[in-house]
Amino acid sequence: MKLFARLFYILFGVFVIGIVAVCLVNPTSVWSRIAAGLVTGSFVGLVNTLTNYFHARQEFFEKMALSLLNVEFALGEDYIHAKSRNAFISEMSKKQMIKYAAENEHLEDTVAKSEKMHKRYQELASKFDFEEYVPLIPWTRKKTVKVLEAMDDLISYELVHLYGDYRLCFDFTLLSSPASKEEQQMVIGDPDEFFESVVQENKDYQDLIAFNLNSLADLTESLSPKVSRILSKTDRDILSHLPSAIRDIHLKDAVIRDVRTERAAEVEKEWETEGNEPDDETELI
Repeated sequence: MKLFARLFYILFGVFVIGIVAVCLVNPTSVWSRIAAGLVTGSFVGLVNTLTNYFHARQEFFEKMALSLLNVEFALGEDYIHAKSRNAFISEMSKKQMIKYAAENEHLEDTVAKSEKMHKRYQELASKFDFEEYVPLIPWTRKKTVKVLEAMDDLISYELVHLYGDYRLCFDFTLLSSPASKEEQQMVIGDPDEFFESVVQENKDYQDLIAFNLNSLADLTESLSPKVSRILSKTDRDILSHLPSAIRDIHLKDAVIRDVRTERAAEVEKEWETEGNEPDDETELI
């Protein structure tokens, strides 16, 4: 689309120059014929360029509609697994969960599954070339570009890095490590507090996916009316029904909280607390 947009402006400039030349030069001169040729050629080029641009734009958003559907499938599946795991953890005692993790959850399997998740979302993100979309008249599509940039941040950053949060959900295995109590204390600290932190990591992981699903629904809902005239009926239906499907199927009883913002706020609060504590030299003075 970028090529067609640039070509449109070049041809439009040639067309204007040709019109001006036709009006200014002697109608019987050679320059008049050259100007007429410029007008005719640039006009035909403009029509072809516009046709190609609109076709490329339609293909871009049709591909996006299908890609968003695939993102919803992948994220929804991960959300179902996260809910099931939290339900499973809630039914287990601490000893039972540690024993189960030691027998069934191995580091190699966790890493392999997280890498598979990472690759899956990378492949989905690679299909979202948002920079490919260029409005023919730049200042008329600022809101559309803004929504596309937000989608890019969601898919190319949040979802691609979701595998890191997934790995933290399986740290129960550290509690059954054959290391001595002193070594375990150095690595994980208090075992009871560490167990609760891993339980919380699982809850945060579920809520993080729910937040991303909700963001996907909001962004799709915002994009749908902006591109409804461009898409076919099938693709319009996909975009228009996707937000309600996400909310009705996955988010009906979900907790929508911005986990990353909460964590950042906690870190900032801890940093400010530590920064306000006087050091030894200050106390001596």
